[in-house]
Amino acid sequence: MLLCSEAFAQEFTHGAFGAIEIKNLSYKGETPALVGGRFGWVLDNTFVVGVGYYALTSHLKLDPSEAPDAEFNNMNYGGLDFEYLFNKDNFTASVSMLLGGGGISLFVPSDFPGKKTSASLDLLVYEPGINCGYTVQKWFIIFAGVSYREFTNLHGLYGISNKNLSGFSGSLSFRFGDFK
Repeated sequence: MLLCSEAFAQEFTHGAFGAIEIKNLSYKGETPALVGGRFGWVLDNTFVVGVGYYALTSHLKLDPSEAPDAEFNNMNYGGLDFEYLFNKDNFTASVSMLLGGGGISLFVPSDFPGKKTSASLDLLVYEPGINCGYTVQKWFIIFAGVSYREFTNLHGLYGISNKNLSGFSGSLSFRFGDFK
């Protein structure tokens, strides 16, 4: 029995990283940027369990015919982030999936003339992606990727729908950490 357990014993490695990430969003012909970050726990140099958070850097233009006098304030989302890594020398390929939620904040006309109040729309999001990375230093990897971001739970209120926000996205990520 002892021989059997020694034959299958493996050293388990783990590490962690933090990342700054830039993505784009497709919305009615516009492509504003999302900036965010990720934290991941790397297990056995192949599987990442982590979290990600992204916020829109500019305002979306709302169609006045769909949202009279409404103004866009901000949008953000985040959630659990899973990734499987394929490592070869200084190059890494990966498949990933973010599952989470977020919100959109708007200023809308209130019952008082000339005054606005805030309104929010809740988001559910899932975002599968593929990425390619290059190890610059053992503690620094640059990744570029493409994903498809699917929003749900939006019902066209103020002209913002699942179809308007969902779509393909490109990303650039700068990861710092111990990637073992």
